[in-house]
Formats: sequence, C-alpha cells, structure tokens
Amino acid sequence: MKDTAAQVDPSDTLACDNEVDIRAGDEIMVVRGGMLGSGKKPQRYFAGLPVNYYEPIGGVVPNLAHQAVPLTGEKRN
Repeated sequence: MKDTAAQVDPSDTLACDNEVDIRAGDEIMVVRGGMLGSGKKPQRYFAGLPVNYYEPIGGVVPNLAHQAVPLTGEKRN
C-alpha cells in the first residue's frame, strides 16, 4: 500500500503467434472473454520481453510455435 493508491502486479502471460509484432513496453488492452461476448471492460497492461517458442523438430503435435509475452499491469484506485 502507498499513501495515494494501492498497486497490483499481476503475473499474467499472453500467448500469440510469432508473427505478431509485440515489443517490450508496448501497451496492450485485454478484454477477458471478449470473443465470447462477455462485455467486460478492457484492462490495460504493458508487455514485458517476449519469449519465442518454435516448432519442435520431429514433434508429434504440430502448430506449437508461439510467443509468450509477460504482462505487467498497474491498477490505481
């Protein structure tokens, strides 16, 4: 707790295709359940350093390539 506001640091990760251009520090608006018609308000996050995962050679399950982007958020009340 601080004198002026409470600060929350969530440990969320966004997974997306390697072709998406996300850089550390980018602002990302996330609507949880948005494609399901939830109607929730967007939440503001900032991207951390993306980590790329590529298709394993000889893998039995295809289409595993993706990038994981750690999200940091700051909520002030």
